[in-house]
Amino acid sequence: MKKKISLIILGSALLALGAYMAQVSQLGSDPLSYLWVGMAIRFNITMGQANLISAFIMLVIAYFYDKSFLHVGTILSPLVITVVFDLMGLTHFAPKTTMGRIVVFLSGMVIYAYGLALYLKQDFGKSPYDGLITSGMGMFKKSYGTIKTCLDAGLYMTSILLGAPIVIGPFLFVLFSGMLIQWFLSSKLVV
Repeated sequence: MKKKISLIILGSALLALGAYMAQVSQLGSDPLSYLWVGMAIRFNITMGQANLISAFIMLVIAYFYDKSFLHVGTILSPLVITVVFDLMGLTHFAPKTTMGRIVVFLSGMVIYAYGLALYLKQDFGKSPYDGLITSGMGMFKKSYGTIKTCLDAGLYMTSILLGAPIVIGPFLFVLFSGMLIQWFLSSKLVV
């Protein structure tokens, strides 16, 4: 159990680091993290605080439909992500060149995918977002991919409505991070 908790913490921290790197590349990050950008802009809060608020809302919605996804990782992961994301924000790191932004974005997407795969591999509770996806699958009788794509598109549009700029990164995350996560899950790189 201690090993699983340690790996959930490590995976969540890597996920946050990767999302932060993608965000500071100015290309944008995964749609959920990009929602935090919009919330931070609109409500004058940190992205970590936006993560906790959105996680709580998703947790409440998913909880009423399906409680089976709840476990230690359900609560621990958003807390770790919040701390790491806000600590990284204190560094004020920002790549200066276009090539630097591309390298930071791509590195961030790979680190994000590895962290998420590491977290998921522990099978010690789903994040509130994954719980919401699972609940949506049951409610609408649609596949994981269909529900996630619809939710991701909704999150990206909501981000823009909240004030986040229009960028390409969230689209790239939708197209490629799933394949990376699946590759990491099936590889021996994730324990």
